Amino acid sequence: MKTTFIQILPVIFILGLALGCAPAHPPDQIQLFNTPAPATLVAVPQVTLALPPPTGASTLPALTPATLPPDPTSAALPTITPLSVPTLSAAGRTATAETLAAQTSATNVPAPTAVLGENIFVTGLRMNPSPAKNAQPPTFFATFLNTTGESRSVNWCVEIWRPDETKKSFGVTTCRPRTLPPGTSEASSSDWKVSGIGACTPFRARAIGLDQDQARTPFTQPNGSPLWLDFQVCP
Repeated sequence: MKTTFIQILPVIFILGLALGCAPAHPPDQIQLFNTPAPATLVAVPQVTLALPPPTGASTLPALTPATLPPDPTSAALPTITPLSVPTLSAAGRTATAETLAAQTSATNVPAPTAVLGENIFVTGLRMNPSPAKNAQPPTFFATFLNTTGESRSVNWCVEIWRPDETKKSFGVTTCRPRTLPPGTSEASSSDWKVSGIGACTPFRARAIGLDQDQARTPFTQPNGSPLWLDFQVCP
């Protein structure tokens, strides 16, 4: 009997150790499959921080309201005094009209017409281009000498001749009135051309004046001799 108890004692000791190591939680609180425990809320105390006042803060300048210019419509306008126009009598109006007419006529007085062959001379005659071209009108330039001491009006142009012709001119430029001042001056004339020239053809030209009856009078040189310009017209 004693021997049997001694043999059972180790078994009881082992069972006691096993029971001592068992969990203290009841079976219904055993967590299976490592289920996480529910989260626990922890109350965090609120902390208030006192910030120091900012340093080096800039001070904004004070704004000054702008002053608007005065309204120009409110400015006082100067008083304009109407001009008084003198009243002219009938005699005064007549005298004024006559004075104006006399001044106007004195300003627009044409130069006296020169007496052809007296005190108006030609000292030069040239042409541009030279030689002239077929069917293209050249321009003639005449140099006049007015020895009257005042302006004179002349109706002048250029007369064209063939060298072997002495009775009838071959053509003439357009005659136009021209006022010649005292002394030397130059005038131009054109609007003449010849067509159908197959080879260079010689011609002669001289300056002439027309009187009131359209009679032609050639201008001469101061020594009384005629002044001719020999030229050619080429194709």
